[in-house]
Amino acid sequence: MINNNFNISSVETFLDNVLKGKVSKNVYAGTLPNTIDDSVKDIVLIDCGVTNDLAAYGKGVINIFLLAKPTANGRKNVALMQKMEKSFNEAFDNINDERYSLTQLYRTADYDTALNWHYTVIALNIIIK
Repeated sequence: MINNNFNISSVETFLDNVLKGKVSKNVYAGTLPNTIDDSVKDIVLIDCGVTNDLAAYGKGVINIFLLAKPTANGRKNVALMQKMEKSFNEAFDNINDERYSLTQLYRTADYDTALNWHYTVIALNIIIK
């Protein structure tokens, strides 16, 4: 029997509901938009590349990108990034779902030279029931 909870779109929808409006109002699944309005200061990108169906349950790794536009002088907007990370932590701590169990694997930060924004990646392990 096919378990629709294993669908990448189901996982993306679940995470969109958890993060949108809490971490950022700009939440995207899979890819960023082609153009980003100058007024946008923060974005969350949900990257669910793979889920594995192991019959009794599913599993996978999800990368959540927290992106922050640099300050006017090009410096990393650490205040905005800190706010986003704290908001993510609160949203993550409040997840209570029968279908999806999430644990954090690691965090790392970098700079996207194509977008010219700083970001933090939060890697999550997901178990799907």
